[in-house]
Amino acid sequence: MNKNKINIEITADGWKTDVTINGKTYSERYIAEKGGAECVEGNFEEEDEIPESIYDKLNDFFCFDCQQALAQFEIEEGIEEE
Repeated sequence: MNKNKINIEITADGWKTDVTINGKTYSERYIAEKGGAECVEGNFEEEDEIPESIYDKLNDFFCFDCQQALAQFEIEEGIEEE
């Protein structure tokens, strides 16, 4: 049986989201930019197999807000990029 799932990895540099629906995985990756983020891989909006209810939940500012919080933390702590 295929498991439907959503995996999100967020760093100070950006985030990647993998959505598995009926055994097929779709990915979207964003890189942080000054004042925003740029999608550099994938586009969930173009994937008809991703239900609209799931797309709507993924298409908010949660990942961006978490990325911004991590970036701010690293600035405050003086953590340098590896």
